[in-house]
Amino acid sequence: MALTRALAKEYGQQGFRINAIIPGGIITSGTKNKAKEILKPNFSLIKSGIDFKARLPLGRFGQPDEVALIAS
Repeated sequence: MALTRALAKEYGQQGFRINAIIPGGIITSGTKNKAKEILKPNFSLIKSGIDFKARLPLGRFGQPDEVALIAS
């Protein structure tokens, strides 16, 4: 975020538009593997997963296609 802001400030006056895409919780093969770990008795990991999902703005995980549509 700091780099994006710095570049936007530096080059914005020259007509460049600088943006960043920072996806939150996206369902990927990596997140699916972590979800399988949650099913094992690890209460600290379960709490972390619940806390993370509670902070998602839409209350759900996103799909990779949603991020791709923003970038295209």
